[in-house]
Amino acid sequence: MCGIVGLWDTKRQWALEFLQTFIVKVSNALSHRGPDDCGMWSDEASGIVLAHRRLAVLDLSPSGHQPMRSASGRYIIIYNGEIYNFLDYRGEFPFLKGKSDTEVLLEACEAWGPVEACRRFRGMFAFALWDTFDRVLFLARDRVGEKPLYWGKVGTMIVFTSELKALHHCPGWKGTLCQKALSSYLQLGYVIDPLAIYEGFQKIVPGTVLEISSKGTETVHCFWDHHTLVRNSVLSTDSTQEALEKLEDLLLDNVERRMICDVSVGAFLSGGIDSGLVTAMMQHLQKKRAGDAVRSFSIGFDVRAYNEASNAEAVACHIGTQHKTIYMTGRDALDVLSQAYWDEPFSDSSQLATAFLCKQAKNHQVTVCLSGDGGDESFAGYTRYLATEVLLTRLNKIPLWLRKMVSVIGMHTPWICHRYGRIRKAIQVLPINDLLELYKEICTQYPVHGVWKSHLLGVPFPEDRLWHSVASMQYWDILTYLPGDILTKVDRASMAYSLEVRTPFLDKTVIEYGWTLPMHHRIYKGQPKYLLRKLASKWIPKFVAQDKKMGFGVPLAHWLRKDLRSWMESLLTPQSLESAGFNAKAIQNFWKLHLKRKADYSNRLWNTAMFLYWNKSKEKI
Repeated sequence: MCGIVGLWDTKRQWALEFLQTFIVKVSNALSHRGPDDCGMWSDEASGIVLAHRRLAVLDLSPSGHQPMRSASGRYIIIYNGEIYNFLDYRGEFPFLKGKSDTEVLLEACEAWGPVEACRRFRGMFAFALWDTFDRVLFLARDRVGEKPLYWGKVGTMIVFTSELKALHHCPGWKGTLCQKALSSYLQLGYVIDPLAIYEGFQKIVPGTVLEISSKGTETVHCFWDHHTLVRNSVLSTDSTQEALEKLEDLLLDNVERRMICDVSVGAFLSGGIDSGLVTAMMQHLQKKRAGDAVRSFSIGFDVRAYNEASNAEAVACHIGTQHKTIYMTGRDALDVLSQAYWDEPFSDSSQLATAFLCKQAKNHQVTVCLSGDGGDESFAGYTRYLATEVLLTRLNKIPLWLRKMVSVIGMHTPWICHRYGRIRKAIQVLPINDLLELYKEICTQYPVHGVWKSHLLGVPFPEDRLWHSVASMQYWDILTYLPGDILTKVDRASMAYSLEVRTPFLDKTVIEYGWTLPMHHRIYKGQPKYLLRKLASKWIPKFVAQDKKMGFGVPLAHWLRKDLRSWMESLLTPQSLESAGFNAKAIQNFWKLHLKRKADYSNRLWNTAMFLYWNKSKEKI
């Protein structure tokens, strides 16, 4: 995996030497994403400079060096990602010199055009492509947003990068916070795509290529439209057995493709079925090659309610991996916090565990790990899908006027609001009649009234509804929660330690297949992810395959009262809270109630603290 950065001084107001100096600073800020090599290319006549930091995974030789120029000399590319079907097309370009997927991608962009190349390739990627003939810039991002790519304008310059923090060195940088993005963070815990935390910047929309001409014209080309995909999907009439065989073949193919690399490969093995299935298939394929056992890694906690280590170890023993369980404490969380800087404010506390696990895997000389991310969205694994559907049905049986009255009374009853989190959430959703509005409220993790002094803007969720309520929620998650939270967490945590994470469930073929499944293959008799569980029962212990979904979380409430207490109190001072825009009195009251165990405000407090920590850390860059 890699880091990319570039700028285009369209009016050529700055000297090339100055721009190159700036790019070197930015590139150095991305060194953790690519410690193995670095390169820069520039064209003074056009005012463009491109830089690349390389984490060598395929073709470790200098032939994989970037920026890379096409054989004709017309195109220059800087690329972050992996193309898993590049070998299928390599034969079409017999003149290639190296063995990397970068070279295949580059020549394909010239032969077919960047939009068609993105359409044909399967993988995770973000790249910038410069046409030296027509002076046109292309910025592309993969289908679901596995790899980040930010872009924006600073003065007359167009700038783009893998990480926003790198642009703090940019001349003319203002760093004005985007209120829409800030509202998204405060309510969801992450900045929803395509927003970015700074005004004037945004993320490239997943599944698109942005074309910018020398005249300043901006054209967005879509090569993957999830709405069209879902609308055009035809539900399968296959029997359960036929569906299982197709899914098994599909996953085996995608796991095998993601094991192709020239460095050591491992697996993240939680106690869930997705990572268990991926790891079991890796071990099966490794045995066929007569290779060494797969190295698998899991994380454990001393707090029993959060500890899935025993399930992970049972899977590892069953399939025969070389397994390592690493236990994490609150002190380890402090170490992660001291080393990490989140590119944008981010308050999914499982980021701590993900980063710690990535660090440990890297310390064990593993450079690539496969994970089970993405299975819940495509195969309806979240328990909230069924719970939301049932809740809406029950709510509609109660008169609206009565629900509104109970909600108003309940929200003005302090002992309910402070002590009973689930009851508080239920009271908040009582007046809602619409599925999307209900789901937005459930996904809004931090809606405590009176915490933020300014008015919060609405979160821009997609408005489309599908043929079934569960399908609609899957669709909304794939467009919002998956790229904004899950994939952002994995990219930042893994890249902080120069580790590449690959996800078989996020291949286009798997996602497309998921949308053809009828609802009884997604949820059956109240059991989510039914088809995947059936398949997992063949590969991993049945008690794990049929176990209730636990979710990947950390004992945050416990840590805040123990090892993280001093760290939290250093942030939650009245001055820092008020200056950042929080209601200091309200936040400190939540903190007191949490410490006395009268309420669990860990998520609200963490959301607040992570914004303060991000705001403080960015000043040091």
